[in-house]
Amino acid sequence: MPQSRREARALATHTPTTRREARALATHTPTTRREARALATQTTRREARALATHTPSTRREARALATRNSGLSALPPRLLASAVAAAFVTATSVATVVGLPTSVTAGTTTHLSTAEVLFSSSDAMVSTPAMIRGRGASVASRGSTPRLSLAWGVAAAAEGRRTMSVQMEAIRSSVTVGVDATEGARSHAREIAADRSFHEPILSGHQTSGFGWRWGRMHNGIDYGADTGTPLYAVGHGTVTSAGWSSGLGYHVRLTLESGEVIVYGHLSRISVMSGERVSPGTQVGEVGSTGRSTGAHLHFEVRTEQGPVDPVPWLEAQRG
Repeated sequence: MPQSRREARALATHTPTTRREARALATHTPTTRREARALATQTTRREARALATHTPSTRREARALATRNSGLSALPPRLLASAVAAAFVTATSVATVVGLPTSVTAGTTTHLSTAEVLFSSSDAMVSTPAMIRGRGASVASRGSTPRLSLAWGVAAAAEGRRTMSVQMEAIRSSVTVGVDATEGARSHAREIAADRSFHEPILSGHQTSGFGWRWGRMHNGIDYGADTGTPLYAVGHGTVTSAGWSSGLGYHVRLTLESGEVIVYGHLSRISVMSGERVSPGTQVGEVGSTGRSTGAHLHFEVRTEQGPVDPVPWLEAQRG
């Protein structure tokens, strides 16, 4: 034992000179609480960082470290099997809804069957961590479950875009066909209407005389009383065969329709067309007047066929119908 403080300090700072002294000094056990606290606080910052970043040097240490970090072993086997089964069922349902390709969802049924076995077999419950590690080895080698889920999502988005593009193209084609059909129908309707179109010879007149014998002679048309200058119109498609003066009709217009009838407008005050001109229903051919043999402003209207003059009233009714 040291006899003085100087001897104690010298003994504390003594450097071993032999291997035996070094081993004895390294395995020194503290005899007092002060020595124990001093020994416990001798770790430096460098040693602490090295201890925190310790890398396993053997496979056993690596497996032990992985088991501690993963936390799988802390879960009860039944709870772990239930979670795995629910995850695979959800994945299968999502794949079915979004319509993933067969190549993406090919492994889902196999994994689901494994999860069902884990859930239903009590023996498998005991070995759940080992079976999951074994079954998950191939998945981990391809990029782990999160990567597979991401692949499912990307494939689903691509399939959705493709399906939407096909549907939009079909809609555009249907709309185009519908528009073309509508335009064709409208054009055809216009052609039919043009072929069958009709226009009244006068809009603001009223009939004052009919077809037949009158004053001892045949009246070959009907008369419409109207003010001088009232517009007169072509009743259909045709060609003006004559437009000029005659002693009985005064200023008059003869219109030959495409159907063969000849329409006569007599006693006009003004002629608006020329001989040989093509007209359509509603074309103004002249104005009401009182020229020729006339007792007042009116329109003399005749309809002539190959058999001769016919009553204009039923002919006009037939054209209106």
